[in-house]
Amino acid sequence: MKIIVDLNGGARIEDVQQRVSNAGVKVEHVIPAIGAIFGLCDDADMDSLRALNGVARVAQEGHVQLPPRSRDIPQ
Repeated sequence: MKIIVDLNGGARIEDVQQRVSNAGVKVEHVIPAIGAIFGLCDDADMDSLRALNGVARVAQEGHVQLPPRSRDIPQ
């Protein structure tokens, strides 16, 4: 499952990245400017990730679908 890990204020992203990696997350992207780590993990690991020091939130990554381009639909 693709996930997003949001950091607590003041947590060092490098430290949290190491913790989530050690917990079994395959880290794909780290974006320090917004305090987020994107990766892959098993459903069963979600609760243990939420308990890690420096983690504010763990959520399944969502999808956004835009409508097809059309002169009748404002973009």
